[in-house]
Amino acid sequence: GEDGARRTLPSLVGVRGGPAVQLAGLSAEEMSRIERKEKQRRDRDMREREQAALTSKAAQLAEAEAKAAESAESVSAQEMELRKRHLQEQRQRLLESKRREREGQLARFAAAKESGE
Repeated sequence: GEDGARRTLPSLVGVRGGPAVQLAGLSAEEMSRIERKEKQRRDRDMREREQAALTSKAAQLAEAEAKAAESAESVSAQEMELRKRHLQEQRQRLLESKRREREGQLARFAAAKESGE
């Protein structure tokens, strides 16, 4: 009877003592809205991490180009050309991934607008 209900309460509350109880009173619509927000937050966090990685990669490339320029005197013209081409290809790939990232953001923005967020 009554102590049975009292005993099951802590497991409903969960370890942190909150979300499960709050969720119990929500409608399916509210639940899906919360889940959607959670997913958006996770996606945003992931995009921010990717962006940070891209930015760091760009900094590494700039540093590599500076080093390549410094050591240009000590390297043959042919070797220099190969290095330069390699760096340009890397920069191209970086720009391409940044462009894709921007297109993805625009697409997500349009989709969010369409779903009325």
